[in-house]
Amino acid sequence: MNPALDLLHPYPFERLRSLFAGVVPPADLPHINMGIGEPQHPTPKVLLDAIHANLGLLAKYPPTGGTPEFLTAVDGLDSPTLRCRGRCFEANLAGERVTRGAVCRRPGDHRSINPARGAASEPFLPNLRRCRDHGRSRTVLCADGRRDSVPARLSPGFRPRVWPRVQLVYLCSPGNPTGAVMSADQYQSLTQLAEEFDFLIVSDEPYSELYQSEPPYGGIQTQHPRVIVLNSLSKRSSAPGLRSGFIFGAPDVMDKIRLHRTYHGAAPSSVVQQASAVAWSDEAHVEENRRLYREKFEVCQPLVNQVLPCEIPAGGFFLWAKVPESSRWAGSDEAFARELYATANVTVLPGTYLAREANGQNPGAGYVRIALVADLATCVRAAEAMTFAGQKLMPRQNRVTPFSRIEASSARGDLMGNRGILHRDGKLVSERWKARLWITCELEYKGVRRPLMSPGTYTELFFLDEVTAVAAGHRPCALCRREDYNRFRDAWQEAFGEKPPAFEIDRQLHAERVPDDPRRTTEDRAVGTARFCDVRSRRRGVRKTRPPRKKVVAFGLRTGGSSAAPGSPADRAELDPRSASGLRAAYPRIRWGTPG
Repeated sequence: MNPALDLLHPYPFERLRSLFAGVVPPADLPHINMGIGEPQHPTPKVLLDAIHANLGLLAKYPPTGGTPEFLTAVDGLDSPTLRCRGRCFEANLAGERVTRGAVCRRPGDHRSINPARGAASEPFLPNLRRCRDHGRSRTVLCADGRRDSVPARLSPGFRPRVWPRVQLVYLCSPGNPTGAVMSADQYQSLTQLAEEFDFLIVSDEPYSELYQSEPPYGGIQTQHPRVIVLNSLSKRSSAPGLRSGFIFGAPDVMDKIRLHRTYHGAAPSSVVQQASAVAWSDEAHVEENRRLYREKFEVCQPLVNQVLPCEIPAGGFFLWAKVPESSRWAGSDEAFARELYATANVTVLPGTYLAREANGQNPGAGYVRIALVADLATCVRAAEAMTFAGQKLMPRQNRVTPFSRIEASSARGDLMGNRGILHRDGKLVSERWKARLWITCELEYKGVRRPLMSPGTYTELFFLDEVTAVAAGHRPCALCRREDYNRFRDAWQEAFGEKPPAFEIDRQLHAERVPDDPRRTTEDRAVGTARFCDVRSRRRGVRKTRPPRKKVVAFGLRTGGSSAAPGSPADRAELDPRSASGLRAAYPRIRWGTPG
């Protein structure tokens, strides 16, 4: 057997099956597969009618070079991206892929690269892996297993040592999975390099007619003798089962490919060729396809974007969505895909499976590919399920930091708090408090836990421990934490010589939290931050800088509060001067939490 076969990796969907091994999705939810890029729009009626009308041709051997009807149809293409009419090149029937052996001069000593949209091309495997262009280098894989790297964005002035050995540059525009398109300038840069270093460019363009607004620039437009263009009916006509397409190139190149296919290619049946000719000649169904995909992008992208940042691409039918680093999956595309399947019975493809690692990085890692190939209703159900599952699984923005900011965190808290109604439709709004009663409660009271962010009731906030809650400006609740509340009032009386009711304590504390209080100084702010850090650090064994005699945590930190956005100048933790000077009495109940 050819030893180069050992260089092949498992196909992405084989890896996906291994990832899902042992996972049992909810039985009451129908499975929605958004991982595979198989068009599911109805096959055009004109194509089906042509198949039925030509079934009698099954009794004949098909011509390898294409039937006259097929070649005439391709030569007459006049769509914005496939304008073959008047070109000096030739078209040839193809089973969707050009055989690399026909265009590489030394089968045992060649390199192929994909500089614009993809990662490592597999030796002797025409179905190349492609991944997002992050501006990083791209892997060059040699038939003997050696690798080199080239920049993702090439220019005529770039002269790496690998170019003299390059025989084939493989492009995919619009790209899979990102939908990014190459510009005319990028094509020009590559054709200049191809002339200088004597290599061919194969431009694989199955998504060329699925675009949002502007038709993408393609290989046919270059009219360059070193550019070979591949296209198919799989995406254009929603007919992946036909396995029918064409190769377009210069006459001398096409002569060699035609000869090679005579010995090594299997020609599609004449039934497929005649039906393909009809499909290439009809543009109405292609326009309808574009309309359907645009509609799905417009509806589904805003839904998915709520939990996975993504943009509507320039072409293709995929959403390339980022798994947030701050989520419980820590940016892992595999972890997200597995948990989404387990909780919502929705399949997406991890971006890691669409690329190979180069220079210690996998360009697809941290992304998932979402194929909007089903009908609109199914795609919307999947996007809603993804949004619901993501919002349920992703940490909510309800964790309070010692500096009073409200952030999203997957770590669990030891106390719950309240500042009023700060949410709408299950999400935090811009305000950071609506009432001056800032309290901390038990997670459970009389055996009942509150549902999170219910309509018309206060927003549940959470704290790592007592020290965090106090530093953020919250006091114990007088209902569910009565003993702690009484101790708090005792400490207040010892510090200030009075024991006011709860509403008066809240009034005074809240006055110290407002952003425009003139009594704040830089020294107060510095003391407030240091005091909290020292208490926390001493307990956790990080450092012991706080004198042992100071046994109290200062209450009433000024935070900027109100509607100040996180990170704004007003959103800083500053010590209440009253607390710094007066609350020295011991607060016996200090609850320390552990992140996680």
